Amino acid sequence: LACELAQLAGDDASARRTEKLRLHINGQLLARHPQLLAADPSSRYMGPRAMAIAWEVVPSDRRRAQVDRLIESVQANACEIDAGALGWSALLDVLADSGSADLAYQSLCQLVQSAERSPSATRSMASRSRAASRSTGTTSTLAPSVRAVDLRRSAMNRWLMRSLGGIQLTRDTAGCDKLMLMPQVVPGLSWAKVAFDSVRGQVIVSWKRRGNLLLLDVTVPSGLTAVVHVPTREPGSVAEGSRSVLVSREIRTVGPGIYRETSGLYNFTALAPD
Repeated sequence: LACELAQLAGDDASARRTEKLRLHINGQLLARHPQLLAADPSSRYMGPRAMAIAWEVVPSDRRRAQVDRLIESVQANACEIDAGALGWSALLDVLADSGSADLAYQSLCQLVQSAERSPSATRSMASRSRAASRSTGTTSTLAPSVRAVDLRRSAMNRWLMRSLGGIQLTRDTAGCDKLMLMPQVVPGLSWAKVAFDSVRGQVIVSWKRRGNLLLLDVTVPSGLTAVVHVPTREPGSVAEGSRSVLVSREIRTVGPGIYRETSGLYNFTALAPD
């Protein structure tokens, strides 16, 4: 963070010093805890490994290999894993950013089922959780984790916003005037709706499957510009409202399935990604 702040301030010398210090600290940490890079793949506890990847402790040239090993461990344990209070946020981020949002969803479902079997998951707690789930637009399968596993609530909310809703602030954001919207359509879910209260108004992203089509609705408040990544297997199938995005004056094509738009309500349709 200090390095990024120095770069934003244009202080290249401080940025270089901070980066050198970061690499030194990371090297010392890995030397003292080599298990972060050579953990037992059958271990169900993923917290330290996920945090080492998410927080860039792992060297960049070894990151891809460590991500692949983490994914293999999650799969080997059939998503019946734990990551600790801090580790869940890092684990969900790593899985989502590596294109494995389905594993993140399945892991959360397993966490929820474990909580439901726990004596601490009372009937009233589960009832309140189902109500919270309906308000976020996720399926009831995820509901109990919102309340029954209180320490994971922040990680859950972050995953809902960043993965299912795909709502992300860009690094060059100044005054919260730019957003990146990259919703991930997860196998096993038929719809999702996520809202984010920005300083300029509420951002809403909702999607649902209809046969082999994906319907994506995006609300961008006044003063914001959003780059939307429409999840589809065929970028040429994307339309907004009743017209092709290629003829829309409000939408500018940035790349295949990627569009820049100003404030307003947009209704995209496209072939579903799977």
